Amino acid sequence: MTVTIVVSIPPASLLTSNQRLHWAERATRVKVCRALAFRAWVDAGQPRFDRAHIVVSVAYPDRRQRDVHNLMGTVKALVDGLVSGMAGRGGHLLPDDSDKHLTGPDLRHDGVDPDGRFRFTLTIEGA
Repeated sequence: MTVTIVVSIPPASLLTSNQRLHWAERATRVKVCRALAFRAWVDAGQPRFDRAHIVVSVAYPDRRQRDVHNLMGTVKALVDGLVSGMAGRGGHLLPDDSDKHLTGPDLRHDGVDPDGRFRFTLTIEGA
């Protein structure tokens, strides 16, 4: 089974490898990303897998050249939102995000988002 989950994130909520954020600002951004992923998982029908491979395609808000792997912090927060959910709420795409249950996520570039946001398309394939 394959499931596609799409999450759009405003640029102000991104987490990148090059940022040096105050811990409180970082926590706020993680919370936003996790909540957006959790909501997208619910909207997708709350699919569940015992083991899966995730490919993440990222569309940028403009045509500037970027390094897609720099967004791994955002992707980690998204995967955490799918697996662990939000505080006080479930969210169990997988039992956990360890290597035993998750392969990837593998990141890909996916063009330009017409809405001027960072669009993360997570293609989740059961293994």
